[in-house]
Amino acid sequence: MRFTTLLLLLVAGNFASFAQSGQSSRVITGTVLLSGTGLPGVAELSRTMTQDWKLRIDSSSTSDKTVILNSGRITIMIAQLDYPVDHIEIRAAARLAWRWPDAETQALKHTAQAVISVVGEGVSGTDMHIAFSKVAAAILASSAASGVYMNSQYLLVSSDSYLSAARNMADNQALPLYCWIYFGRPGDGGAFTFGMEEFGCSELEITGSQQQESDVQGTLYDAVYALLKYGGRQGEEQVIMTEEGQKLTYKPTKSSFIEGVDVWRLDY
Repeated sequence: MRFTTLLLLLVAGNFASFAQSGQSSRVITGTVLLSGTGLPGVAELSRTMTQDWKLRIDSSSTSDKTVILNSGRITIMIAQLDYPVDHIEIRAAARLAWRWPDAETQALKHTAQAVISVVGEGVSGTDMHIAFSKVAAAILASSAASGVYMNSQYLLVSSDSYLSAARNMADNQALPLYCWIYFGRPGDGGAFTFGMEEFGCSELEITGSQQQESDVQGTLYDAVYALLKYGGRQGEEQVIMTEEGQKLTYKPTKSSFIEGVDVWRLDY
């Protein structure tokens, strides 16, 4: 998908500005799984983004089945591909999608893709994901689609869940973490994240907790939320203060769930 993103930028004639931005540029990508006639027109889509999802659009251009939007220091490209995501990828992600029980059945019905690429220079990972979610929600709300697939996170989210989280983001400024990060639940008092690298952070995990699984998952979620909203340092023992006032200690170690990965392990 990363290669596809750069290739599409090149084809769209936007590669020069991307290349000039250097190492400070970040790219995130994801795919809306289309199951109908495709994307609405650029005028309708832009209107939905600005009016319903409060996405600032400074300029836009179109080329064949590609739309490029500029919003401050962020460039967004939407490319419609008239074929589905590889079914092997979808099945693999569906097996992990514990929040979407019939993910495989529903996701495999898609027939086309709207690939969203967000490029930002000097922009935080959180702000880039907020922009991505606004675009994805606008497409979901105005197209026939089964869900959203984030290949870097092995994350598959149903259309209804994604739209609900996006509306909560728009109305209450709540971060839709389940749309951005995979939260694993291996059992035995454990929980872990996958996708924190997209925000410049190490993954978080909890191991061997004696608390109920729902509490373990909730605590990990709260810790991630606090880190992305308020920041945190890496490389030494730290304390996270959640929005509910809970203090959580975390320290660097090797993951118990993902081989060879450095993580922050929460004491819970």
